[in-house]
Amino acid sequence: MKNFIKQKPIKSSALTIVLIFIIGMLTNCSSSRNTSNNPSEPPSNAKQNQNLATEKNQSNVSEMPKSSPAKTENKTEKSPETNKVTEISGKYAYRYTEDYGGEISFVFKDKNKLDYEWMQEDVTWKGDGNWVWDEAKQTLTATVFTEPDVETAAESANTPPRKEIFVFQKAGNDFKLSDPPSGMTSYKGKVFQKK
Repeated sequence: MKNFIKQKPIKSSALTIVLIFIIGMLTNCSSSRNTSNNPSEPPSNAKQNQNLATEKNQSNVSEMPKSSPAKTENKTEKSPETNKVTEISGKYAYRYTEDYGGEISFVFKDKNKLDYEWMQEDVTWKGDGNWVWDEAKQTLTATVFTEPDVETAAESANTPPRKEIFVFQKAGNDFKLSDPPSGMTSYKGKVFQKK
C-alpha cells in the first residue's frame, strides 16, 4: 500500500508533463499552419520571399522585348531652305534723287510673299507678289502685281494694274538689281540696302 501511494503522485506528475508536451506540440503545429496562411511571416522568410519575387520580376523584365525610344519631335531643325528664307526676309530699299527723289522698297516675307512700294513725286505704286530664291545662281526673282495708290494718283482710275518682274543678285547683306522690268532700265545695277 505504501508503494502505491508513493507512486501515484509520480504517475500523475508524469502524466501532467506528457499532457503539457502534447498540448505544446499541438499548439506549435496549429501555429505553423497559421503562419503559412498568415501574411505576416517571420522576417527571415519574408526577406527570402521578397528576394525571390525580385529575381522573378527581373527575369520577366529581361524577357520582355525592349520598346524603341519615342521619337522626339521637339527639335525644330530648320532646313537650308528655311534658313535662307529667314536670312533673306526683311525690307530692302533704294533711294534715288533723280526727278525730285523717291524710294523703291521690297519687303520679303515668310512663305515667299512680298510687299512692294515705289514712291515718286506725284504717285505711289503699291503692290504685293511673291519671290523665289535660286541658290545655284544666287539670284532672287520678285514677281510684283502693282497699281497706283488711289490717294496719291489722280490718273489711277485710268491706269490698269501691272505685273512686273525684278531679278536681284545677292550682294553681301543687300541685293543688286541685275534685271529690272521694262521701263525701269535706269535702275539696273542699283543696290537695294537691307533696312
